[in-house]
Amino acid sequence: MRFAIVTVVAILFTASAPAAEWVNKPALTFDEKAGKWYATFELDTFSDVEVAIVDPAKATVVRHLAAGVLGPKAPPPFAANSRSQKFEWDGKNDYRTKVLKPESLVLRVRAGMSVALEQIVGGDPYAYYSEEIGHNDHSPFRIYGLEAKPVGKVYVLGYSSKLGPPALRQFDIDGNEILHFGTYGNRDSMGGLAGDPVPIKGIPLAFPNSVEATDNYIYVADMLNLRLLRIKKNFKAEATSR
Repeated sequence: MRFAIVTVVAILFTASAPAAEWVNKPALTFDEKAGKWYATFELDTFSDVEVAIVDPAKATVVRHLAAGVLGPKAPPPFAANSRSQKFEWDGKNDYRTKVLKPESLVLRVRAGMSVALEQIVGGDPYAYYSEEIGHNDHSPFRIYGLEAKPVGKVYVLGYSSKLGPPALRQFDIDGNEILHFGTYGNRDSMGGLAGDPVPIKGIPLAFPNSVEATDNYIYVADMLNLRLLRIKKNFKAEATSR
Protein backbone atom coordinates (compact mmCIF):
# COMPACT_ATOMS: atom_id res chain seq x y z
CA MET A 1 0.00 0.00 0.00
CA ARG A 2 1.41 3.39 -1.06
CA PHE A 3 1.00 6.59 0.90
CA ALA A 4 1.76 10.25 0.22
CA ILE A 5 2.85 12.32 3.24
CA VAL A 6 2.11 16.05 3.36
CA THR A 7 3.90 18.59 5.57
CA VAL A 8 2.27 19.24 8.93
CA VAL A 9 2.22 22.04 11.47
CA ALA A 10 1.97 21.18 15.16
CA ILE A 11 1.39 23.75 17.91
CA LEU A 12 1.23 23.17 21.67
CA PHE A 13 -0.12 25.81 24.05
CA THR A 14 1.17 25.18 27.55
CA ALA A 15 0.74 28.33 29.68
CA SER A 16 -2.17 27.68 32.04
CA ALA A 17 -3.48 24.68 30.10
CA PRO A 18 -2.51 21.10 31.01
CA ALA A 19 0.86 20.12 29.57
CA ALA A 20 0.65 18.09 26.36
CA GLU A 21 3.41 16.45 24.36
CA TRP A 22 3.41 14.75 20.98
CA VAL A 23 3.70 10.97 20.89
CA ASN A 24 3.20 11.05 17.12
CA LYS A 25 3.20 14.44 15.42
CA PRO A 26 0.34 15.33 13.07
CA ALA A 27 0.39 13.86 9.55
CA LEU A 28 -1.85 14.34 6.54
CA THR A 29 -1.70 11.11 4.54
CA PHE A 30 -3.21 10.12 1.20
CA ASP A 31 -4.11 6.45 0.81
CA GLU A 32 -3.83 5.85 -2.95
CA LYS A 33 -5.65 2.51 -2.82
CA ALA A 34 -8.64 3.91 -0.95
CA GLY A 35 -8.39 7.31 -2.63
CA LYS A 36 -8.80 9.11 0.69
CA TRP A 37 -6.94 11.63 2.86
CA TYR A 38 -6.42 10.89 6.55
CA ALA A 39 -5.45 13.16 9.45
CA THR A 40 -3.52 11.47 12.24
CA PHE A 41 -1.83 12.51 15.49
CA GLU A 42 -1.25 11.27 19.03
CA LEU A 43 -0.78 13.11 22.35
CA ASP A 44 0.47 11.82 25.67
CA THR A 45 -2.64 13.02 27.51
CA PHE A 46 -6.28 13.95 26.94
CA SER A 47 -6.40 17.60 25.94
CA ASP A 48 -8.45 20.14 24.05
CA VAL A 49 -7.48 20.10 20.38
CA GLU A 50 -8.20 22.05 17.22
CA VAL A 51 -7.57 20.44 13.82
CA ALA A 52 -7.49 22.33 10.52
CA ILE A 53 -6.26 22.09 6.94
CA VAL A 54 -4.11 25.15 6.23
CA ASP A 55 -2.71 26.80 3.11
CA PRO A 56 0.87 27.63 4.18
CA ALA A 57 1.40 30.00 1.26
CA LYS A 58 -1.46 32.27 2.37
CA ALA A 59 -1.46 31.40 6.08
CA THR A 60 -5.21 30.79 5.88
CA VAL A 61 -7.43 27.97 7.09
CA VAL A 62 -8.96 26.04 4.19
CA ARG A 63 -11.00 23.60 6.27
CA HIS A 64 -11.86 23.49 9.97
CA LEU A 65 -11.84 19.73 10.50
CA ALA A 66 -12.53 19.21 14.18
CA ALA A 67 -12.35 20.71 17.66
CA GLY A 68 -13.06 19.43 21.14
CA VAL A 69 -11.63 17.73 24.21
CA LEU A 70 -10.18 14.25 23.85
CA GLY A 71 -11.41 11.67 26.34
CA PRO A 72 -14.58 9.74 27.12
CA LYS A 73 -16.87 12.45 25.72
CA ALA A 74 -14.77 13.41 22.68
CA PRO A 75 -17.08 14.68 19.90
CA PRO A 76 -17.01 13.21 16.37
CA PRO A 77 -14.90 12.73 14.36
CA PHE A 78 -12.56 12.08 17.33
CA ALA A 79 -12.40 8.58 18.75
CA ALA A 80 -13.52 8.45 22.40
CA ASN A 81 -11.07 7.42 25.13
CA SER A 82 -8.12 7.63 22.77
CA ARG A 83 -5.07 9.87 22.68
CA SER A 84 -4.29 8.52 19.19
CA GLN A 85 -6.56 9.93 16.51
CA LYS A 86 -7.20 9.13 12.84
CA PHE A 87 -10.07 10.42 10.75
CA GLU A 88 -10.84 11.19 7.11
CA TRP A 89 -10.66 14.50 5.29
CA ASP A 90 -12.87 14.53 2.20
CA GLY A 91 -10.57 16.89 0.29
CA LYS A 92 -13.04 19.77 0.49
CA ASN A 93 -12.81 23.27 1.96
CA ASP A 94 -15.20 24.91 4.43
CA TYR A 95 -17.59 25.63 1.55
CA ARG A 96 -17.67 21.89 0.75
CA THR A 97 -16.05 22.33 -2.65
CA LYS A 98 -13.13 20.20 -3.82
CA VAL A 99 -9.65 21.63 -3.21
CA LEU A 100 -7.70 21.78 -6.49
CA LYS A 101 -4.27 20.97 -5.06
CA PRO A 102 -4.72 19.23 -1.69
CA GLU A 103 -1.09 18.09 -1.73
CA SER A 104 -0.02 21.73 -1.32
CA LEU A 105 -1.86 22.05 1.99
CA VAL A 106 -0.77 21.12 5.52
CA LEU A 107 -2.44 19.71 8.60
CA ARG A 108 -2.36 21.94 11.69
CA VAL A 109 -3.18 20.57 15.14
CA ARG A 110 -3.29 22.83 18.19
CA ALA A 111 -3.53 21.36 21.68
CA GLY A 112 -3.83 22.71 25.23
CA MET A 113 -4.99 26.24 24.45
CA SER A 114 -4.43 29.10 26.89
CA VAL A 115 -4.36 32.87 26.55
CA ALA A 116 -1.85 35.63 27.30
CA LEU A 117 -2.09 39.39 26.93
CA GLU A 118 0.10 40.43 24.01
CA GLN A 119 -0.68 44.09 23.34
CA ILE A 120 -2.94 46.94 24.42
CA VAL A 121 -4.20 49.35 21.76
CA GLY A 122 -5.93 52.58 22.62
CA GLY A 123 -6.77 53.68 26.15
CA ASP A 124 -6.64 57.36 25.19
CA PRO A 125 -9.41 59.13 27.20
CA TYR A 126 -9.65 61.76 24.45
CA ALA A 127 -10.02 59.26 21.58
CA TYR A 128 -13.71 60.03 21.07
CA TYR A 129 -13.74 63.64 22.25
CA SER A 130 -16.44 65.61 20.43
CA GLU A 131 -15.93 69.24 19.46
CA GLU A 132 -19.59 69.30 18.40
CA ILE A 133 -20.84 68.41 21.86
CA GLY A 134 -17.95 69.90 23.83
CA HIS A 135 -17.71 67.29 26.56
CA ASN A 136 -15.21 67.79 29.36
CA ASP A 137 -12.29 65.49 30.11
CA HIS A 138 -14.49 63.14 32.14
CA SER A 139 -16.98 62.35 29.39
CA PRO A 140 -18.07 58.68 29.57
CA PHE A 141 -16.45 57.40 26.39
CA ARG A 142 -17.89 54.05 25.30
CA ILE A 143 -16.97 51.17 23.00
CA TYR A 144 -20.02 49.51 21.48
CA GLY A 145 -18.76 47.33 18.64
CA LEU A 146 -15.65 45.38 17.66
CA GLU A 147 -14.63 43.33 14.62
CA ALA A 148 -11.22 41.69 14.20
CA LYS A 149 -10.08 40.37 10.82
CA PRO A 150 -7.56 37.55 10.13
CA VAL A 151 -5.09 39.96 8.48
CA GLY A 152 -4.76 41.90 11.74
CA LYS A 153 -7.09 44.83 11.08
CA VAL A 154 -9.47 45.77 13.89
CA TYR A 155 -12.62 47.89 13.60
CA VAL A 156 -13.85 49.67 16.75
CA LEU A 157 -17.19 51.48 17.21
CA GLY A 158 -17.37 54.09 19.94
CA TYR A 159 -18.45 57.57 20.91
CA SER A 160 -17.99 60.16 23.58
CA SER A 161 -21.35 59.72 25.34
CA LYS A 162 -25.00 59.08 24.70
CA LEU A 163 -25.15 62.46 22.98
CA GLY A 164 -21.75 62.61 21.30
CA PRO A 165 -21.32 61.75 17.61
CA PRO A 166 -20.23 58.14 17.05
CA ALA A 167 -17.18 57.11 15.10
CA LEU A 168 -15.73 53.94 13.63
CA ARG A 169 -11.95 53.56 13.75
CA GLN A 170 -9.82 51.05 11.91
CA PHE A 171 -6.43 49.97 13.31
CA ASP A 172 -3.65 47.87 11.82
CA ILE A 173 -1.91 44.98 13.56
CA ASP A 174 0.49 47.40 15.32
CA GLY A 175 -2.30 49.57 16.70
CA ASN A 176 -1.90 52.42 14.21
CA GLU A 177 -5.12 54.11 13.15
CA ILE A 178 -5.76 53.69 9.42
CA LEU A 179 -9.02 55.60 9.10
CA HIS A 180 -12.02 56.81 11.04
CA PHE A 181 -15.44 58.11 10.08
CA GLY A 182 -18.85 58.91 11.52
CA THR A 183 -20.91 61.81 12.77
CA TYR A 184 -24.29 62.09 14.43
CA GLY A 185 -27.29 61.80 12.15
CA ASN A 186 -30.95 60.94 12.68
CA ARG A 187 -33.13 58.79 10.45
CA ASP A 188 -33.57 61.64 7.97
CA SER A 189 -29.83 61.96 7.47
CA MET A 190 -28.67 59.89 4.50
CA GLY A 191 -25.06 61.00 4.19
CA GLY A 192 -25.47 62.73 0.85
CA LEU A 193 -27.24 59.87 -0.96
CA ALA A 194 -29.88 60.71 -3.56
CA GLY A 195 -32.97 62.27 -1.97
CA ASP A 196 -31.19 63.16 1.28
CA PRO A 197 -33.52 65.62 3.09
CA VAL A 198 -30.92 66.57 5.71
CA PRO A 199 -27.50 66.74 3.99
CA ILE A 200 -24.59 66.64 6.41
CA LYS A 201 -20.87 66.06 6.04
CA GLY A 202 -19.72 62.60 6.95
CA ILE A 203 -21.48 59.29 7.47
CA PRO A 204 -24.47 59.70 9.82
CA LEU A 205 -24.86 57.28 12.74
CA ALA A 206 -26.87 57.15 15.95
CA PHE A 207 -26.00 54.57 18.61
CA PRO A 208 -24.30 52.06 16.27
CA ASN A 209 -23.78 48.80 18.13
CA SER A 210 -22.10 46.33 15.76
CA VAL A 211 -19.78 46.28 12.77
CA GLU A 212 -18.70 43.74 10.15
CA ALA A 213 -16.11 44.21 7.40
CA THR A 214 -15.30 42.43 4.13
CA ASP A 215 -12.66 43.12 1.50
CA ASN A 216 -14.74 45.84 -0.12
CA TYR A 217 -17.39 46.93 2.38
CA ILE A 218 -17.98 47.87 6.01
CA TYR A 219 -21.42 47.14 7.48
CA VAL A 220 -22.61 49.11 10.51
CA ALA A 221 -25.79 48.42 12.48
CA ASP A 222 -27.22 51.90 13.14
CA MET A 223 -29.33 50.93 16.14
CA LEU A 224 -31.23 54.09 17.02
CA ASN A 225 -32.09 54.76 13.37
CA LEU A 226 -33.16 51.11 12.88
CA ARG A 227 -31.03 50.66 9.78
CA LEU A 228 -27.97 48.98 8.37
CA LEU A 229 -25.34 51.03 6.56
CA ARG A 230 -23.22 49.51 3.82
CA ILE A 231 -20.07 51.61 3.44
CA LYS A 232 -17.85 51.07 0.43
CA LYS A 233 -14.09 51.08 0.83
CA ASN A 234 -12.41 53.38 -1.69
CA PHE A 235 -8.68 53.18 -2.44
CA LYS A 236 -6.40 55.77 -4.00
CA ALA A 237 -4.59 53.00 -5.89
CA GLU A 238 -5.37 49.35 -6.57
CA ALA A 239 -3.91 46.83 -9.01
CA THR A 240 -3.63 43.07 -9.36
CA SER A 241 -1.07 40.93 -11.10
CA ARG A 242 -1.94 38.64 -14.01
